[in-house]
Amino acid sequence: MSAQPKLNLTDVELNDMVAQAKRRGFADLTSYVLQLVKADAKEHGEAFPNAEAVQEDEGNPLEDFRAAWEEIRRGETLSLDEFLKAVEDGG
Repeated sequence: MSAQPKLNLTDVELNDMVAQAKRRGFADLTSYVLQLVKADAKEHGEAFPNAEAVQEDEGNPLEDFRAAWEEIRRGETLSLDEFLKAVEDGG
């Protein structure tokens, strides 16, 4: 396993980033940041080959369902247009 980078973020900054990722339809912050880095590389004409090698954690389906259900109960949902855009963008 490679060393994980340390990001110096406040709790507020981290929570804001997680919330932003969820608003954009991403399952977690890692997926969101990876997509942003890939998009930035593409915008600058650079290859980002290692992104394809990253495998997402399958997680715990029951916990994932519970978390999603709570988001729905709080009204944290996407419109159809937002969902289709997120899918189109790879999110």
